[in-house]
Amino acid sequence: MSRVRRVALVSALCVGSLLAPVGPAGAVGNGVDPTVVVVREPVGGQPVSDWKLAGRASASGVQVAPQWVLTTRHAPGQVGGTFTNAYGTAKIDSVTSCAGTSCDLSLSHLAVALPAPAYPNLLDNGLPRGDSQLAGSVLAVGMGGGKLTAAWTTPSGGPTLSTMVNTPVAISGDSGGPVFYHRPGDTTGHLFGLMTYGSAGVLGGVPQFSADAKAFVTGVAGSAVRWTTFDQLGPRPTVPTAITDFTATATQTTVRMTWNPVPTATAYTAALINPSDPADRKLLRTNGTTATFTVVAGVRWAAFVLPENANGQAFVPAGMDSDGTTITYRYPRYVAAGPPPSPVRDVVVSSTQNGFRVNWVRGPGAVEDVNDTEIRLCPSSDIQCVTTVFRVSTQAAGLDFTVPGITYADRFTMALTDRNPSGSARQVAVPVTYLPQLPPAAIRSVSAKLTDTKITFSYDQRGDDPGSLVPLGLYRHHATPDVYRVTFVDLQGRKRTLPTVEPATQQTFDVVLATARLTPGRYDFTFTPYSWNWGEGKPTTLSVPVGTPGDYTVAAELPPTPVITSAFPLTWTQPAPTAGQAAVDSYILVESVSGQAYELPADARTFDVVSTHLQQSQQWSVIAANISRGQSLPTTAPYIDVPGD
Repeated sequence: MSRVRRVALVSALCVGSLLAPVGPAGAVGNGVDPTVVVVREPVGGQPVSDWKLAGRASASGVQVAPQWVLTTRHAPGQVGGTFTNAYGTAKIDSVTSCAGTSCDLSLSHLAVALPAPAYPNLLDNGLPRGDSQLAGSVLAVGMGGGKLTAAWTTPSGGPTLSTMVNTPVAISGDSGGPVFYHRPGDTTGHLFGLMTYGSAGVLGGVPQFSADAKAFVTGVAGSAVRWTTFDQLGPRPTVPTAITDFTATATQTTVRMTWNPVPTATAYTAALINPSDPADRKLLRTNGTTATFTVVAGVRWAAFVLPENANGQAFVPAGMDSDGTTITYRYPRYVAAGPPPSPVRDVVVSSTQNGFRVNWVRGPGAVEDVNDTEIRLCPSSDIQCVTTVFRVSTQAAGLDFTVPGITYADRFTMALTDRNPSGSARQVAVPVTYLPQLPPAAIRSVSAKLTDTKITFSYDQRGDDPGSLVPLGLYRHHATPDVYRVTFVDLQGRKRTLPTVEPATQQTFDVVLATARLTPGRYDFTFTPYSWNWGEGKPTTLSVPVGTPGDYTVAAELPPTPVITSAFPLTWTQPAPTAGQAAVDSYILVESVSGQAYELPADARTFDVVSTHLQQSQQWSVIAANISRGQSLPTTAPYIDVPGD
C-alpha cells in the first residue's frame, strides 16, 4: 500500500492511492472536528449524529450493527485489537474480508456490542451520482492521522460556494471512513460507501456498494445489517440548475447581470469568482432577477447565478479536474468590467483549402479570454454585411474557418465586430474573394557548384507572378513554397534526406562531401517544394557527378517566355517549347498600374488594351502559363498612354 501525503487547501490526492494508515496528519482534509464544532445538515440546519458511528480500527471504520464494524479490505481491523467511536470501545474477536474483485471491504466482529442508539441503512447500488440536480448532502467522516474529522460535499462531488475554497479531500488514514447521504433537511444519513482511495473532492475515491459487496456483508453479518435502495428513500429531491445564459453588461466600474426567472426558485445568488483564486469572490443574494456589482476595471471574472428552492441551492456550474495534485475549476463564462471595445484593425484574409484564414489586431484595452470577435460573411454586394450567409465567433485574434459549399472565385463581404460585455465596437467590413491555390510550382532552376570538398546549391525560386492571384478562367495560382525538402539517392540506391531548406532565409546552402559521406559517383538531388497550407508541389532533380568539379544546372519544365513585339497594340510571339519545356495552356496579361489581369487562350497573340477602358498610363506584362506546371517569367512592355473615349 502506498503512502499518501496530506495536501494543501484546494489540492487533491492522486486517484488510485490507497488511504492506508500512516503517521500523524489531519483527518478528512478541510473538514471540522465534530466534537468541537456542531455538525449541521446544510439545508435544514439541524445537528446530525451519524458521524459518531465512525471510529478507528486500524485505519477508519463505521459501526453498522451492534457488534459489526465495516472497514476496507486493504486496511482491516485486527483480531485482538479494538474499535473505538463516540459510543465506546470494544475488542475485535474476528475479522472477515471480502474476496470479490469489486469489493474492498472487511467486517470486524466486536466481542461486546457498542450501545449506539441507531445504525445506518446501507444503500444497495448507491446514489445516482451523475445527476447534477440531485438534492441533498454527503457527509464524509474519517480518522486520518488519528483525529476524527467530518466534512460535507454534494451527491455528485461538484463544488458549492462553501466548498470551492476548502474542498474536502480524503487523506491518509481515512480508509474505511463512512460516507453518508442525507436527503434535504434529513438528520439521518444513509451509508453508500467507504473512503478507499485518495481523490479530489472525496467522492472519486468512494466505490459504491456492488452486488459482491452486498453478498459479502449479508453473508457474514446476516440481517443485523439493514439495506435499502435510493428509490425506497422517497421521491427524488432536486435543486435548480445554475444559470449561465444570463445577460451581462458592464461599464468601467460595474457589472450588471440580468436573468430569466426560474419557476421553482425562492431566491438567487449571483456570483463573480476570480478563476485564479476562488476565495476572491463577490456574491449577491436576491429575490429579483438582476444583480449589480462594483468591480475594478479590466478584471476578468467567472460569473453564474445559483437559484435555490426548498431543497437547497444549485451547485456551482463547474467540474473539478485533477491535474497531478491540483484542482482546477472550470467556469462556463467570463465577464469583464472595462471600456467598450474599439474596432479591430490590420485585418488580413487569405484562402485555405475549404474556407478562409483571417487575422486581426484588437484595440487597446481588449482583455484576453473576454473580448469576442464576431466574423460574418455576406454577399459581395452587401457592403454593410446585413444579410449573413455564414457567422462564427472567437475569443482569439485569428481564426481558420470552413465555409460550406464555397467554390473558386466566390466573392463576399467579410465583417468583423469586436465585443465584450461593455458593448460592441464599430463593424469593420472588407471585400474578400475565395482563391484557393495549387501546391507550389517547381523550382525554376537549380544550380550546383561542385568542388573537391563540398557542393554549393543555389536556386531560382521565383514562382507565379503575384498579379495572377485573381479570379481567372482556367489557371489557378500556385502557392509560394514554405520549405524545400531535399533528398538524394546514394550509390547503393538508398534515398537519403538533407535538412529542410527555408527559401525565405537560405538563398544557397552547402553539402559537405565528407559529412554527407559522398564518395565519387553520380548523385541525383531532388528539390520538392512544400506549402504548409497547400501541400507538396512538383519536384526538380539535378544530377551531380561527385568527383568532377564544375558547375551543373537544371531548369524546371515551364513554358518559354513570350516575346513582346508591340506595346500598342499589345502583341507578342511565343517561342516553341524545347524538350525540357512545357506547352502553353493560356496567357495571363497583367496591368501593373491598375492591377487588372486577364486570361487569354493559347492561340492568342494580340490584345486590345483600349477594350479595358483604362483611361490612364498602362504597362502590360505577358505570361505564358501551363496549368499543371506553372508560369513563364513575365515579359513587360513599355508604358503607354491610352487616349480617353
